[in-house]
Amino acid sequence: MSDPVNRRTALAAISIGLAGLWSLIFGGLAAVFTLSPLRRARAGQQISLGSVWDFSETFQLVQHERELQDGWQSSVEIVKLFVRVDTKGNPEVFSATCTHLGCSVNWEGESSEFVCPCHGGRYAADGSVVAGPPPESLPRMEARMDENEELVVDLS
Repeated sequence: MSDPVNRRTALAAISIGLAGLWSLIFGGLAAVFTLSPLRRARAGQQISLGSVWDFSETFQLVQHERELQDGWQSSVEIVKLFVRVDTKGNPEVFSATCTHLGCSVNWEGESSEFVCPCHGGRYAADGSVVAGPPPESLPRMEARMDENEELVVDLS
């Protein structure tokens, strides 16, 4: 024979059920809040720098402004890149930011090197470290020519 359900048992079962329901709702909302940035498309990570044929075989400094959205705050970032394109239209793009302390590097055509004026860091034309304090090579950006012969650079 089973025991009859009394008021205390019924209230305990209802309380446990409501607590479980609230836990599921709160956990689901927390998961959506936490994982939503992973699902959001990274807008603005690919930029167009104009026609590929506007660039030559010599590195040129290109500055591009992009808007960054961080929660409620938006700001403008200036991205500095060194770009060159060979005669076949194959682009080569490097970040113009030194990997040591973030200074802007300059291209010296006579020595075919990128030079950081802050602490004397030197990079070869392929972005590798030649001398000075930089801990790693200049970041190489993914670049391609699209169907309209525009130079598209991936900043992600």
